[in-house]
Amino acid sequence: MLLENRLTLMQRIQDCAHHRYFLYIRGEIAQGDWPKFELKLAGLYETDLSKTTRSRRRRSGEAVALLYACKPAPYAEVNAPIRWVMMVTEGRGRVHGRENLSDIRNDRLQLEGYELVHDGCTWSWKMTKERFQYWRERIHAVAAKRPGVRATGQDHIGRFDPDIEKIMDSGLDSSPAHCFSIIV
Repeated sequence: MLLENRLTLMQRIQDCAHHRYFLYIRGEIAQGDWPKFELKLAGLYETDLSKTTRSRRRRSGEAVALLYACKPAPYAEVNAPIRWVMMVTEGRGRVHGRENLSDIRNDRLQLEGYELVHDGCTWSWKMTKERFQYWRERIHAVAAKRPGVRATGQDHIGRFDPDIEKIMDSGLDSSPAHCFSIIV
């Protein structure tokens, strides 16, 4: 299933983890190759089954797979690849023999600066150390400027710092942190 954005992709992966889809494989594919790739995986691993069929198969001990991907961000390069993740349950199935699956309980699933973690109660997304350091350095660079050097602006609401506004805007464009319970 090709989703509109990374936030929705991360939500679907988090839902899969909650429903015990602990195994995964991920990758990237050219935008033009996506429809054929999606059909290929649907044919090989039945990634397009209905919810009731998946439930019935899981109860009988079969592995079930779900395929998710997201469109490149609007600000990405013109030919940016589509990032995809196939989440798989434990059980009998050809997917286990054909694919080199990783387990989210041992090998964290990372996606663009975030990793899926279990905090003892539930699954959630956490910034990687590198992503956290990136944001820390950007914020520190602006906050460390002397008051006379910092730019200020004025609008109908009041005074503001355009550098801080830029950081906040870029954080919303590239970070789903405001919609997740992030562990830092």
